[in-house]
Amino acid sequence: MITTVSGEQEAANQRFENLLADARADRQRADRDGQGPGHRAFKEAEHRAFLETFPTLLAELARIWGRLAR
Repeated sequence: MITTVSGEQEAANQRFENLLADARADRQRADRDGQGPGHRAFKEAEHRAFLETFPTLLAELARIWGRLAR
């Protein structure tokens, strides 16, 4: 069971790292295009991205905790 949870944690970590890399690339692109962190459109896009990914993060955490509780 620990091996399974460990593997799932590694997969979750990899997904998080991929999301982080995508976010960094998006930020660099926005800065280059003049739509960096100080712009309203950037802030709205960041907020939308957060709202889209946060439920997935919560579901992943719930799933992991559920596996640990068994």
